[in-house]
Amino acid sequence: MSPNAPFLAPERDGAFKFGRSRAGATTYYTIPGVSARSVSTWALAVDLDYYTPWYTSTPLMIDQLAFEVTTALASSNTRVGFYAADGDWQPVGPPLADSGDIATASTGVKTYAPGAPIYVRRGRYLSVLNHSITGNVTMRTGSGSMSGSGFATGLGASACLAALKATRAHAAFPNPGTAWTAVDADTGGFHNMVFYRVSSP
Repeated sequence: MSPNAPFLAPERDGAFKFGRSRAGATTYYTIPGVSARSVSTWALAVDLDYYTPWYTSTPLMIDQLAFEVTTALASSNTRVGFYAADGDWQPVGPPLADSGDIATASTGVKTYAPGAPIYVRRGRYLSVLNHSITGNVTMRTGSGSMSGSGFATGLGASACLAALKATRAHAAFPNPGTAWTAVDADTGGFHNMVFYRVSSP
């Protein structure tokens, strides 16, 4: 006997869909597939694309991206977005979201709402963030990782990958995305700085 439809197409079965924390009209932020074990901050260098991986096993609709500035810097800007990723966790194709420049001259939560919610197929993705000028700017991070996101080649006490980095001048995110060639490592997994609001399912 052939299997039932939910096994053939689990994305159509509500029991298998990615959930989101929601109470009434309030939808809370998430990073799909990532388990954040602590909250910390991360100091940014200039002209780097900082990538962090995430994964969803079912389709999503994303209606907002957010990040939080914990130490501000006058006349500075930050861009956030995300790409699809290949099996090596490298960006592929055009950015699926690019916030444009968002001023980071003041602290607090900054948000980007695309003109229409972004449909995301199940698969691998990379959040990306790039900061404009040299100085002491820091971001709130949800420190943690997802299954299979890896360790540094050297192992040791600070072996958890914290960021995947590509050198690139601050500008619109390119098509295709710039391949990362360097990593930062730390004790607590990736420093996830881009958060998502999932409107569906």
